[in-house]
Amino acid sequence: MSVRRSNAALVERNRYEAERSSRVSHKRVGLRPLGVLSRIKDHYASLIPREITLYHVLFLVSLVVLLIFGLFMVYSASAPASESSAENHTYTLVLQVAWIAIGSAFAAAFASVDYHRFYKGKLLVIVCIAILILLIWTRFFSPKTKGAYRWFYIPGTPVSFQPSEFAKITILLVVVSVIEKWNQGEMDIKQLLGTCALGVIAPLVMVLIQPDKGTTATVVVSIFVMLHLAGVDIRILLAAAIILFGLFLAYSLLQEYSRDRIMILLNPRSDPLDKGYQLLQSWYAFGKGGLFGVGLGLSSQKYGYLPEAHNDFIFSVMGEELGFVGCVLFLVLFTTFIYAGLRLALRAADQEGLILATGAMVLLGFQFLVNICSVLGLIPMTGKPLPFISYGGSSVLSCMILVGMVASVILRSDPSERVFIERRKRMHLVEDATDSGSSGHLTLVEGKASLRHQSIEGAADRLRPTSRTSRQETPVVGHTLNRSTGRSTGRPSVSLASPSTRLTGLGQAHDPRHTSDDTRGRFS
Repeated sequence: MSVRRSNAALVERNRYEAERSSRVSHKRVGLRPLGVLSRIKDHYASLIPREITLYHVLFLVSLVVLLIFGLFMVYSASAPASESSAENHTYTLVLQVAWIAIGSAFAAAFASVDYHRFYKGKLLVIVCIAILILLIWTRFFSPKTKGAYRWFYIPGTPVSFQPSEFAKITILLVVVSVIEKWNQGEMDIKQLLGTCALGVIAPLVMVLIQPDKGTTATVVVSIFVMLHLAGVDIRILLAAAIILFGLFLAYSLLQEYSRDRIMILLNPRSDPLDKGYQLLQSWYAFGKGGLFGVGLGLSSQKYGYLPEAHNDFIFSVMGEELGFVGCVLFLVLFTTFIYAGLRLALRAADQEGLILATGAMVLLGFQFLVNICSVLGLIPMTGKPLPFISYGGSSVLSCMILVGMVASVILRSDPSERVFIERRKRMHLVEDATDSGSSGHLTLVEGKASLRHQSIEGAADRLRPTSRTSRQETPVVGHTLNRSTGRSTGRPSVSLASPSTRLTGLGQAHDPRHTSDDTRGRFS
């Protein structure tokens, strides 16, 4: 009797749960916005890394702290100028908050998309053509502002932006696309040169003649790092770097304003009221700050003495208000952000992800270095903003897009898969020839790819049997590889497959359906 009652209670409970779930699903159909938000929440929840390390925490926390600290510094450095121009001391701060909000939305959108889509397909070609057109229009048809043609003004609106800030992103994506297609054999030398000429060289030349030497140098350094990760010989890169530096220096010396900046760097007091004025005022700000600074918001240089106090020279205001100690802490914070991003880039699941994330982090780090050095008078002034700190919509958007691209790589990284891929890349075919002149056999070993005596194709042709009677079961000794860790177990594995079977599927994933359990995961 008790069993019947329990079964009846169970049936009633199941019926109640079914009716309740149907009512809930019916309500969700009516509330379509909640359904969309739920799907968005589930999508981003699925992107949470399976293994959250200290570098994930450092990367996110340092980025948030940089953005918040940048708002404080923008408000402090721009309050006097905003009060005099817009009669509202929070005018620039409100704009910066809006740009950070828009940039955060862009970063979240880029992070939610698989990074392989960034450099594949026709969309990248369309974006590159649009950026190149904007750069040409900006250089030849836009008005000159502050000695350069960097701003594109949208007709009929007060909105303007710098196309060069977004050109550096497209150039990085083009480099990654070229590296991937070249490694996979999808591009010959003519296609390589044509793509580099239109997608890399032409935008860089247009940025250089704006003139914007800071952005040009930053992008070139990032490209060199990406090429080094792609396997280009370091000696070739060093020779190319020396040649490009010589051409860059010669081009700078040919222009009068560049020569003036170099001479002012050597002796700013030679023209203290004109060409050397901005650098001297920057030094005065650091001198007033001393060890601990005059206090946040108490800078005197921002009251009309230091030009571009809330933009290119915001680090000078930071030095005056926070002193040497505050500047060192800021440098440590930004260095932590760059270091954590580079360490997470090493966990990328493939070479393209590694190159993309590393190139983006190097771009942000080198731009930071260029701004700090120019403000301190270590290099000629370039007019590059401080990432995440300086005021400017174009700078904030471009930096946040780069962060979103790096986050896309991080969220799709798998350390065990990365180790497995690197291990597989180190396994190469080697021909073992006998003294009697026989063709021997092929085996997979670790180390540099070297086929003694003949190529892989030739060895494959010789090893291909001509008839069924000529097939021989040749034992091949290889490594036993653990798939989860990518490390060799130290135990040799023996394959009795024929040469034609061993040559079938080289470079493809191992199919466990054609092997027994004790031979899965072995490379032979």
